[in-house]
Amino acid sequence: MSNDKYSQLHSKSRTIKDLLSIPTGLPVWERDVLARHILKLSPEAMFLENEKLIDESTFELLDQLVKKRISGVPLSYITGLRGFYGHDFLVNESVLIPRPETELLIDLVLDFVSDHDRTAYSFLDIGTGSGNIIVTLAKQIGSSNVPHGFYAVDISRSALNVAIENTQRHDVTDLIVFSESDLLASVSESDNPFSKPLPVIVVANLPYVDLDKKDFLQSQSYGSELTHEPDTALWAADSGLELYKKLLVEVGSIRRSLTVTNATYCFFEIDPSQKNMLYQYLENHTDAQDIRFTKDIAGHYRVCGFRF
Repeated sequence: MSNDKYSQLHSKSRTIKDLLSIPTGLPVWERDVLARHILKLSPEAMFLENEKLIDESTFELLDQLVKKRISGVPLSYITGLRGFYGHDFLVNESVLIPRPETELLIDLVLDFVSDHDRTAYSFLDIGTGSGNIIVTLAKQIGSSNVPHGFYAVDISRSALNVAIENTQRHDVTDLIVFSESDLLASVSESDNPFSKPLPVIVVANLPYVDLDKKDFLQSQSYGSELTHEPDTALWAADSGLELYKKLLVEVGSIRRSLTVTNATYCFFEIDPSQKNMLYQYLENHTDAQDIRFTKDIAGHYRVCGFRF
């Protein structure tokens, strides 16, 4: 919106209703999210209190946040929150913004555990980022009578700080052990679930967007937000499979060195285009069994599951 138009409107406007009548150039739902963020109101409260008087600084702040959003800054980085599996998670530019498709990982792991409801597992979240996966699992099954273990690693200390804040936000701080590590390389024996007597479930949403496509994807209108997310959380070489292959080598090495006899179960989020490549790698270079791929709600292969 032009500055003159904005100034004319906001000089006459003094209520929440007036705030929401200002044209912003954003979708209405995004404007409302920003307004609720500023006012610290729920959707219901904002509707019920729409005649409440507000000061000029509120209008100025909305204008500032609208300009940030129009410039391409992701909405979740502006508000500092992202919804995932029915819960709000703290996010900032140190972490990948949780995606709805990642909820399929949670569904598949919970379904697997429910089919073996008397078995205790160690859950290992590789590349935890905001902690949305491991925190959600801990919230869902951490209070059960089965003594599960919960572990998470990330190469980024800044990301781990966000994840730890989310454990506090969701009251699971005492359940999860965090390690700063490039995959499993720097995880101490005391914090390594493979050194425990429980079977391990590895859950990973590692960077899997093909590095060779970075310039093209970021140049697209839908890719502008990708420029704000950490490169280390998005891009990977080898058609996007570099880190998954490296992780598979490390898991195999650890299982052999520790003489792990329990099964290890893996759930990896992938790009649908990687299905055949990952299947061939698992078949030809690992001892993986029961390899299966699951489609997301859009009908795309999104999760690869298998066991050692």
